[in-house]
Amino acid sequence: MSEKSTKIFTFGSCISRDVFNHTAEEDFEVTLNIQRMSYALMPLEGYPVTYEELDMDYLDDFPWEVKMMVAEVSKNCLNMAKEADADYVVMDLIEERFDLAEFEIDGKSYRCIQSGHFENYYDKYLKDKATAYRELSLDDYTDEEIRKNFKLSIGELLQVFSIDQIILIETYYADQMIDDEGNITEYENTEEILHANERLHRVYSIMKEVLGEYAEEEKSYFLIAPEKVMGYANHKWGPFPAHYTDEFYVETGKQIKEWISWKK
Repeated sequence: MSEKSTKIFTFGSCISRDVFNHTAEEDFEVTLNIQRMSYALMPLEGYPVTYEELDMDYLDDFPWEVKMMVAEVSKNCLNMAKEADADYVVMDLIEERFDLAEFEIDGKSYRCIQSGHFENYYDKYLKDKATAYRELSLDDYTDEEIRKNFKLSIGELLQVFSIDQIILIETYYADQMIDDEGNITEYENTEEILHANERLHRVYSIMKEVLGEYAEEEKSYFLIAPEKVMGYANHKWGPFPAHYTDEFYVETGKQIKEWISWKK
C-alpha cells in the first residue's frame, strides 16, 4: 500500500465498500467499513450487548455480519466512527431500505434494523425478556423526525471529520439486471423496488438538506448515480437490485478520485 494513498472510511452499505474493490490499491486504503446500520436510528439509546457475550451457532459462518448487527443494536456505530483513521468518509443510505424492529425490556424501548441476524439474536436472547415487540419502518417516521436524527448523527460524525471530508453516494435500486452473456431481465419484485426507491429518495433528500445546513464555505460532495443504474446477475454477493455492474463501481471510484484530487 502506498504511503500516499487516501484513507477511506466507508459508512453505509456494500455499495460504498465495493467501490474501493474496483480502484487501484495505490489510490485508496479502506481503514474502516461499517454497514447494516441506520443513520435515522443512530442517536437512539442502544440495547447493551457485545459480540463477545454471544454464543450463537452461526457466528463462525457470519462473524462480520453479526458484529455489524451488534454495533447497530447497541448503537455503537458512532463510537466506532470516531476512531476511524481516515481522510474521507464515503456514505450511502441503501441500508435505510430495511424495515425496523422495536422491543421493550425493563421499561425501555429500543429500535434497530430488522435483519435476519437480529431476528436470530432476538429469538435466542431477548424474546423471553421483552414485554413488547413490533415491526415498523421509516415510513412511520415524519420528515422532521428523520431530519432530527440525521442531524444528530452527522453532528457526531463532524466531531472527527469536516463537512468537506464527507462524500455521499446517492443511488437507488435497479429495475433491470444483466448477466455475463449480455442478457437483460427485469427484477420480479417491481412493487418492492418502487417502494424502496420512494423511501430512498425521501431519505437522500433529507440527508442532503442536513449536510447543506452544516456547510459554510465548504460543502460535502453529493455523488449522484446514473438515473438508469443496472444490476448485475453474476455479482459475487448475488443478484439483488443494489448489486450493480462493475462499470458502476469503476465510474464512482473515478469520480471520487477526481473530487479528492480537486480538493487537494
